[in-house]
Amino acid sequence: MKIAILSDIHGNITALNAVLSDIKSLAVSEVVFLGDLVINGPAPLEAFQELRKLKFICWIKGNTDAWFEEIDDNWSPTTKQELELYQNYIYARNHLNRESIEFLLSQPEKCSFEIGGVSILAVHGSPRSISEGIGENNSYEELNEIFSSIEESIVLCGHTHIPCIRKIENIVIFNVGSIGMPLDGDSRASYGLLKIKNSTPKCLIRRVLYPINKNLTDAKINNLPNLKKYEKILKEAKLPSKIL
Repeated sequence: MKIAILSDIHGNITALNAVLSDIKSLAVSEVVFLGDLVINGPAPLEAFQELRKLKFICWIKGNTDAWFEEIDDNWSPTTKQELELYQNYIYARNHLNRESIEFLLSQPEKCSFEIGGVSILAVHGSPRSISEGIGENNSYEELNEIFSSIEESIVLCGHTHIPCIRKIENIVIFNVGSIGMPLDGDSRASYGLLKIKNSTPKCLIRRVLYPINKNLTDAKINNLPNLKKYEKILKEAKLPSKIL
């Protein structure tokens, strides 16, 4: 059994399509989505429509998805960072319809399920917060505090845009990285593949090449706000010297 775990697409339909092609080639049987679908990229509605075609074990709400209920027309940015956030939110809101926004807001912040004899918890950030990142920098003590009450054997997460696989006691923490905006120095889209055989799981990070320049051209044509910063984020990440 193969399960694809997708996260942090951020309106990048070009990267999403490349990942979906990769998933199809692997004969994946199930899909989990960990949130952050539409904000910060040039094609929020297209990304939403394409992802909705799939059948999911679960679909989790990400922190930027939650912005649609946390931000309204009365909210006023007070810093440059908040202004950029607000501009990206307005762009996504203006490109989506009411049905798509309501769907994003209706999704849970966590989901527990069992498949192939393996118990799994899906979250966006961490089990205790939609906006708390889990990665290589977390100390053993921090992880022990965060995961001490977790009963599942695998926790799926995203949010940091940096993939990693860690273990605390008997729990495997599987951060699958970001499809639309990787921040680990590798420009390829990142997603997770969970293989289960005889109730034994194996976590794998998949990296997929996609035409970044096409995505940036779409961003320019669509007048994506904060375009220079967006371009810098995508282009500063370099391909590794050896493609695996």
